Amino acid sequence: MLSRSFAVSLDVGFVQNLYEIRAMLDGLAARLAAERGVERAKTEGPAFLELGRAAVKNGSLREQIEADMQFHAFLNELSVNPLIGETTAPHWPYLRRVMGEVLRDDVQMPQTILQEHVAILDAVIAGNGAEAETLSRNHILRAANLFVQHLQAQHDASEKELHQRRTRCIQR
Repeated sequence: MLSRSFAVSLDVGFVQNLYEIRAMLDGLAARLAAERGVERAKTEGPAFLELGRAAVKNGSLREQIEADMQFHAFLNELSVNPLIGETTAPHWPYLRRVMGEVLRDDVQMPQTILQEHVAILDAVIAGNGAEAETLSRNHILRAANLFVQHLQAQHDASEKELHQRRTRCIQR
């Protein structure tokens, strides 16, 4: 289980920068998947959505993160550009930490992510690269904004608590 103190150590600026890069790469992967992987998306894609649905239904944070990662890895694979996955791979441990904190604290987020995955896959299956790219980028950027806001709020609360402790120590 992820702890709140673990997430406080996340660097808000780094998270924002990381998600900006991820949005571009995921958008590219979705566009290329729609251009190169329509048939596989039709036959194999629904199984990835089912993994997400099952994870949301049983409430397992670990399974939700894993389903998200598998969905995006599938799109990367369909893109037939191995550099997309290789570029993001080193950052997945950090991304897992961020996702874990927000998924735990926002009860609507898992369902929203799942709905966005459905829309992205639909665009890929339709062979609409521009739509798939836009949906994927917006999916990542929207999530990034929520993650950054969440982390910033945690950081601000920690700073306030630290300031209050210091003030109490000085007054004694």
